[in-house]
Amino acid sequence: MLESENTNSPPSHASDVECVFKSHALVGEGPVWNNKRKVLHWVDVIGPHIHTFSPKESTLASYKLPHIVSAVLPTANGRLIAVTEKGIALLNENSGELDFISNPESALPNNRFNDAKTDTKGRIWAGSMNRKANEDTGSLYRFDTPFSASRMDTGFKVSNGLGWCPKNKTMYFTETVSATIFAYEFDKETGEISNRREFLKFDIQNGKPDGICVDCDGNIWVAFWDGWRVSGYTSKGELIRDIMVPVPRVTSCCFGGRDMKRLYITTASAGLNEEQMQQAPLSGSLFAINLDTEGQKTHEVRM
Repeated sequence: MLESENTNSPPSHASDVECVFKSHALVGEGPVWNNKRKVLHWVDVIGPHIHTFSPKESTLASYKLPHIVSAVLPTANGRLIAVTEKGIALLNENSGELDFISNPESALPNNRFNDAKTDTKGRIWAGSMNRKANEDTGSLYRFDTPFSASRMDTGFKVSNGLGWCPKNKTMYFTETVSATIFAYEFDKETGEISNRREFLKFDIQNGKPDGICVDCDGNIWVAFWDGWRVSGYTSKGELIRDIMVPVPRVTSCCFGGRDMKRLYITTASAGLNEEQMQQAPLSGSLFAINLDTEGQKTHEVRM
């Protein structure tokens, strides 16, 4: 268990991070690489928008939504699943409309869903959070199909980043308010989790852990809200690299690109005052950096 040595001040040195699409997303989040289309999907949670970025064309297609959206996931039949404040929905890419499927927290109006990922069996994992982040009413859910939800764990204020080790024996789960990344024993076949333990605990003065992803070597890459960086850790919790980003509110990251060695990074501008925006004018933009390590492929939702 390690604590970061960085501060929440601007980075003192540049990295190889590049801004691939300038935006002022309020809360850019949930990047996911679409293997079939060779595009990156990501969201502006508060916008709310679903964005599709084409690296080949350097273009962005967007859908304005009527509800807060925290993640978007490709499905096996070519559709897109949207994870929203009102639960799981299918996105109609022709009209931009949502067809709602499931909401296991319909009786909890002070909660909303947050980050979500798909495991190797096509199951959706999504965490919920308290809207004011001040009560531990959030839970972690597994959707064996988008129509069927099981609550797997509970007692969280802000459920966040998810990921699995390459051998699918460990699942990682971030709780942002406590600045903790937990690790569970994971059964790939059944989708059961057990034996939750504290994997990494951070000093919130150096930023809070937000979205995460795991590469093919088992390294965990963590985006830090108010931390100006993405940091990589080994499966033993050892810091291997800090990737400095020229904005404070770094929200999430995922691997993509032709060889799955390009790390895409989302950021936020929400809550920054005029002085902070002048200091970090690219806040809310989409960034990327090429790494030597290869990311795990995106798994499609099983319908």
